[in-house]
Amino acid sequence: MFTNKFDLVVSMGEDCACAMYLRKSSLRDASYPFDWLCHATFERRIECLKNHFDGFLEKENMRRLDKPTTGLRDLENDSYEDVNTGFYFYHDFKENVPFDIVFSGVKNKYERRIERLYKNIEKCKKVLFVWWSRDKRVDVDTILESQKILSDSFHKPIYLLVFENSKQIGEPELSYLSEFVVVCQADLVGGISTTMGNERVSLPVFNMIKKKGVMWQKIKFFVLKYTIRMLVVFIPVKKWRKDTRSYLKRFVGIS
Repeated sequence: MFTNKFDLVVSMGEDCACAMYLRKSSLRDASYPFDWLCHATFERRIECLKNHFDGFLEKENMRRLDKPTTGLRDLENDSYEDVNTGFYFYHDFKENVPFDIVFSGVKNKYERRIERLYKNIEKCKKVLFVWWSRDKRVDVDTILESQKILSDSFHKPIYLLVFENSKQIGEPELSYLSEFVVVCQADLVGGISTTMGNERVSLPVFNMIKKKGVMWQKIKFFVLKYTIRMLVVFIPVKKWRKDTRSYLKRFVGIS
């Protein structure tokens, strides 16, 4: 797997740590549907990819959650669960804004990310999905079957890299289950109470992943980020600046 140069690398979760590692390794080229979600199982995510997210984020299936009072939490947003799929939304629903007002914007955002994902998979030859989990274990047969399901669904070989947390394993241990599937076991958390956990063991494995066009991607992100910042710097109201930044990120296809 690590001898390949991938056209597309996508986070499957388990939570936002995976997307953050991809970004830190210059492997993340845009926002995709699983980037900031958590709680749903590995198997449920495979099912979503297979059925084009049918039944995902339907208004009648959303249930408000109590906001966590300790640990990792988002203080600016209310928390919701999609009871149909098991996904938790911690970063999407603005605090104290009525659900009926904010829902359509959240729905549109995820529809945009879903369509971007399928469009990019269709045009890319080598695609890698990455799953990084701090507390969920997936058996070998399920991992291998999931790779086959993804490959059949997208009509091309899909690669799969699975990180599993094991407190007993200090340094990363890689198991090559097939040409297309690798499992990395290590102490991913290491007793560190941050989103990314034990970066010392996880980041070197992410850095082993090779992606085409990384230098161009770095340049593009720098230019876009700088341009957007310059365009909004003179907007006098903070909320207007934030809303304009969000709009411009959607316009250029990175949100």
